[in-house]
Order: sequence, then C-alpha cells, then structure tokens
Amino acid sequence: MKILTHKMCSGWKKYAIGVVYFITNKINGGLYIGCTFSPNIRFYRHTYDLRCGKHVNKIMQADYNEYGEEAFEIEIHTAELSKTGFYTEEYYENKHKLFNLERQLILSLNPKYNIHKYYADPSKKAFELYG
Repeated sequence: MKILTHKMCSGWKKYAIGVVYFITNKINGGLYIGCTFSPNIRFYRHTYDLRCGKHVNKIMQADYNEYGEEAFEIEIHTAELSKTGFYTEEYYENKHKLFNLERQLILSLNPKYNIHKYYADPSKKAFELYG
C-alpha cells in the first residue's frame, strides 16, 4: 500500500503529531477517513490487517481482496504538530481540532469505508464522541 507523506511528517520522531488521513481505492473511488496520533502504528495496522484478511472493515477488506494492495493508497490530509509533546494543552487542542475535522469530512464526503454511525448526529461535537 502506497503511503503518501506530508511535509510536516518529518517531525514524527520529535513531536506529537496528529493526522487526518485518507485511505483511497484508486480503482473504484472507495474512501476511508481516519484520525490518529500514532500515524506509523495506525498505517501499519491497516496494512497488516488487510494483508492478513482480518480488517475489521469488511467492505474495505472485500475491495482489497478483489483489487489488491496496489489499488490502495494512504494520504495524509492534515497534520498538526504538538511541539510541547503528548498530553499537554497544545496536544489536546490539536486532538479536538483533528477529530472535528475528521467528523466534518466524513459528514460532507460520506465515504464508502467509514461504517460507524455515531457521526450521524450533527448536534454532537467530536470530543463528546471520543471522550
């Protein structure tokens, strides 16, 4: 699976970085939108689970099985650095900003691979959903 990087990702080792990312099926246009503060681990987990045929998202897994790994790419849409590190005020502000952006993108783009229904209630803010 091809991973397209972002200019801010050079700071992954030094800083807490959060990203909103897309997993795109280049053949049928299927899209998954996610958010993580451990991009390397999260991208590895998606790739590993798909390769093993055990991804929790059965729709994405079926398309992966049909079209193969080369049909998919992971692209970072937005990245936020927390230069003060994890679990600081800056980190939590970035976390809420990214969760809200993820939610807005899911609601506006209605991606094929995002299967959770908790985004359907627009009266809730993302931090209420994530705790």
